[in-house]
Amino acid sequence: MSIQDLESELSQLDSDKCTINLMDNGAYNETFTRIENYLNEGSFKVITSSVINDN
Repeated sequence: MSIQDLESELSQLDSDKCTINLMDNGAYNETFTRIENYLNEGSFKVITSSVINDN
């Protein structure tokens, strides 16, 4: 799925009724940042969970 496809799908959601859970692995990722910014600009409720790898 492309970023544009994801943004298109997200734009169809009612931001007042949705909570989005983002999984953050701690690495810098331009795509993650772009999606996070898009959600914040759209007033979505966002929960960001950190994924920790102890290996």
